[in-house]
Amino acid sequence: FISNKARRGGSISLENVIYLSIRNSIFSRNSAGGAGGAIYKVHINHTVMSNVSIMYNNGVAWGSLFAVQCNLVILVTCHISNNKVTPYNWGTAYGGGICVSKAKLLLIYNTVFVGNNAKGYGGGLAVLTVAKALKIKNAFFLNNSAVKYGGGCFFRKLKICLIMNSSFRNNFANYGGGLQLVRITELSIIYNTVFMANDAKSSGGGLAI
Repeated sequence: FISNKARRGGSISLENVIYLSIRNSIFSRNSAGGAGGAIYKVHINHTVMSNVSIMYNNGVAWGSLFAVQCNLVILVTCHISNNKVTPYNWGTAYGGGICVSKAKLLLIYNTVFVGNNAKGYGGGLAVLTVAKALKIKNAFFLNNSAVKYGGGCFFRKLKICLIMNSSFRNNFANYGGGLQLVRITELSIIYNTVFMANDAKSSGGGLAI
């Protein structure tokens, strides 16, 4: 999917799907005038993305991949790079690479986020409201940036947050250069994870809570 344009979901827009599998695919240089520079997903019960590259896409307000009100979202061996999200007028923007909102369970394994930018929150990844858990394992966040919070990642209103065997390097934001956590209600575990050379203009160069 290369160089497609739409009001939302530059290359694909999906709603009310029981099971979605995207494998061995490339989404490059797509753009949207609204959410989902490359992909827009709403009310998807079960989503699996494997060996997918999402790169050089541009969205407005909500991620190059925007998933909202999805029960289960799984990303395995994906490459998310050089995507941008900008705000509507004087608003803000979430998830330069990916934005997931109002999910039940989000699993991210063996995935790389490189060089993504949000003119707001979560340069590489923004996750807003997960009812059960977010689990990240063997992920790499490099050279992502956000104007406000969470250069690598921004997570808000999660019940459980687990990050294992991952790396946050050279990410930048005003607060939480590598990672910003807000309102994790039950449990946060960050294990065997490296924060190196991240930068925050105000506070929390590696991690802000």
